[in-house]
Amino acid sequence: MILSLLAVSILGCQTTFVPPKGFVKINESKERKGSLGFSFMTPSGENWYEGFSPKSLMYFKKTEQSQLSFFAGATEVAFESGSKTENDLLAYVKSYKQIKDTSRFKNASSSLAINKKNGITCINYKELAEDHKAKNLGSHQFLIMTNVGRVCMEPKEKNQLIDIHYSVRNVPKLNVDSFTLEGEKFINSLVYKQ
Repeated sequence: MILSLLAVSILGCQTTFVPPKGFVKINESKERKGSLGFSFMTPSGENWYEGFSPKSLMYFKKTEQSQLSFFAGATEVAFESGSKTENDLLAYVKSYKQIKDTSRFKNASSSLAINKKNGITCINYKELAEDHKAKNLGSHQFLIMTNVGRVCMEPKEKNQLIDIHYSVRNVPKLNVDSFTLEGEKFINSLVYKQ
C-alpha cells in the first residue's frame, strides 16, 4: 500500500518518462505468485516496467507524460479487524482507500462493492477525483485521477489481504479506454491457488 501511495504522489504526470530506480522493462506477460496463495499475470501490452518491494509488485507504463500517467500494482496488506466479516472488510477498504488530501483532490467520488467468487471475499473499488496539484498540470486546472482495484481476503489467513489495482491520471477529455482495458485485464487476472 505504501509503495502505491508513494507512486501516486511522486508520479502525478511528469514531463518525460523515466522509470523509477530499480524498475526493469517487461517484454511479455508472465505469472507472478505472491506469498498469500494469490497469483496474477503481469500487465499485457507494451512499455511496462516492473519493480519490487517486500510487500508489493508495481508496474509503470511508458506514456506521453504531458497527457497521462498509468501504473498498476499488487500489494499485500495486513487486515486488522477482530471478526473479519464481509462488512468488516468493506468498512476497512472504505477507510483505507478514502481520499484524505482534500486540498489536492477535489470533487472526489468512490464506489465499493462486495464481490464473492469461488469462495474468496473481495471488495471492488473505484475512486475518481480532480488532482489540482499534479506535477504536470500544464495549462490545465487539474488532471483526472481514476483509481480502480480489488482487495481480496486470503481464505485461510483472514488477516491478510491482497490489493490489486491500477491508476490513470490524465488531462481532461482524453480518451483513456485502451488504458482502462489493460488495467481491468490486469485486475481480472488475479486468482487464488490453494
